[in-house]
Amino acid sequence: MRNFRVYNGYANTPQDDAGYGLCVQEGTEIVIGLNENVELGGMRIIPNPNDGDFSIRMPEASGPGHLEVIDGTGRTVLRDRIPASNGGLFHVRAAEELAPGLYVVNVKCGEEVRTQRLVVR
Repeated sequence: MRNFRVYNGYANTPQDDAGYGLCVQEGTEIVIGLNENVELGGMRIIPNPNDGDFSIRMPEASGPGHLEVIDGTGRTVLRDRIPASNGGLFHVRAAEELAPGLYVVNVKCGEEVRTQRLVVR
């Protein structure tokens, strides 16, 4: 019996962690499991799934930061600056840049990095 463990399609590093892990076990039965990490650091993408236009809610005060949207191949497809927030919304208009698929959204504010999945229909 062999076990395979894949974390969001990349190496298992904190930089690449998209908040989920996939474990596939090969043997007499095939077992596939998906574990969601509940703690997302307070960041929320709404709506999710969406058409490429979405908002990021930062519930607590945060300094200015940077947004990265990474596609399934690990390529950064969108970068943007995020102004300082006192718990508000930051709107992203990227319907023309984002093809349907699964993405990883990283928001970096100082030394803190928040990550969440994004589904574009």
